[in-house]
Amino acid sequence: MTRIKLIWIALCVALAAACSVDEEFRRSDSRDSREIPPTRSDDSEMRNVLLLYSAGFNSLSTYLREDIEDELMSGYIPSGGRNDNVLLVFSKLTATPRDYRTQTSPVLFRLYKDARGEVVSDTLRTWPVGTRAVDTDVVTDVLNCVRERFPAAGYGVIFSSHATGWMPEGYYSDPYYFDGGSGDDFWNAPRRLYRYREIGDDAWPAVKSVGQEYADGTSESYEIDLEDFADAIPFKLDYLIFDACLMGGVEVAWALRDKASLVAFSQTEILADGMPYKTLGNTLLGPAGPDVRKVCEDYFEQYSSRTGSSRSATISLIDTRGLEALAGECALLFEQYRDEIASLQYKSVQCFGRYVSGYDRHWFFDLRDIIEKAGATEEELEVFDVILSGAVLYAAHTPTFLNLTINTDCGLSMYLPVAGSDYLNEFYRSSISWNDVTALVK
Repeated sequence: MTRIKLIWIALCVALAAACSVDEEFRRSDSRDSREIPPTRSDDSEMRNVLLLYSAGFNSLSTYLREDIEDELMSGYIPSGGRNDNVLLVFSKLTATPRDYRTQTSPVLFRLYKDARGEVVSDTLRTWPVGTRAVDTDVVTDVLNCVRERFPAAGYGVIFSSHATGWMPEGYYSDPYYFDGGSGDDFWNAPRRLYRYREIGDDAWPAVKSVGQEYADGTSESYEIDLEDFADAIPFKLDYLIFDACLMGGVEVAWALRDKASLVAFSQTEILADGMPYKTLGNTLLGPAGPDVRKVCEDYFEQYSSRTGSSRSATISLIDTRGLEALAGECALLFEQYRDEIASLQYKSVQCFGRYVSGYDRHWFFDLRDIIEKAGATEEELEVFDVILSGAVLYAAHTPTFLNLTINTDCGLSMYLPVAGSDYLNEFYRSSISWNDVTALVK
């Protein structure tokens, strides 16, 4: 790829300054030290703001850096005028690949094109060394900073990192630690700590697995609980796109229903190449306004056109306004078919988790397939499909995802209690708001 030269301005500044609007704000162009005037909009109702939240102090650091420098910056970049749309990046990456012991400073910067058409990276704020990008207070702080500095008609966020959907922090990496051998037979494997592409499994392309940040690079990492992540979003977004694994569940969509009008995510993992960053700027900040469906379509086409194991993708777009009706219908069906759901042969239901590194990650199942396999009638399924279409605006999948066959995909995954464990069932019952309204786990 063609790498556009990144012009870092005041990148090494280590201040955690307040992010209020400052009309005296000036920045120095590194080429000739000229002062560039402020670029805040006089008419905030005319512009849109896109924030890429890149939490990459983990094994994805190299990929996330390429997303920004090789792809995002080689695509459409808005100008820096007062009424222009705003492209922002909040990023915490490792200093060098897989160096988790050298702590770095998260930084918020704006990308824009100057009068000569060159891409400028304008550092707006840095946080203290060691600040975790996957801390809920930081998520809130960054978003408040963005809104205060750039009043706008609309805001959208792309969250890029590892993720494991609704699951408890740390569970996906080491389920045996939590379950201690309970549940299905596969729990009886020796305890191991799985890390993407770090202990083998090189037969597959790297994948992206809300957020992960290594503490010391070997034995501990931090993640954000789904409900805590939702609570950390301080205002409602126009859209929230997850470039992160396994977020495409109804539990995730429900938790975010009051935090974003549109949510785009994947039911399976996401290959480390991630979203189509080269076209994202034009699709979300171009003259026609944000087109999140087009982002999903471009994402699917990017992988559908490939061959072999790289032809692996699922993607869906959710209108959160349709989730209330979906929850109500699911509550009725879960109660009506409670015994059938509890006795399902889960291996007959479409699953989006793969067998990898000794464990079968079978905690994400197709929502509609659960209901159909539980015995819902054709009439009930017709009603369900109408309601589902009010929430799922777009869904697409390749025939396989790495070593997983995908026969059906309604656009939303869900936990299936019979395929889980006592620990997961208790966590789901006590901590997942989707369960509060549907009583999937009693």
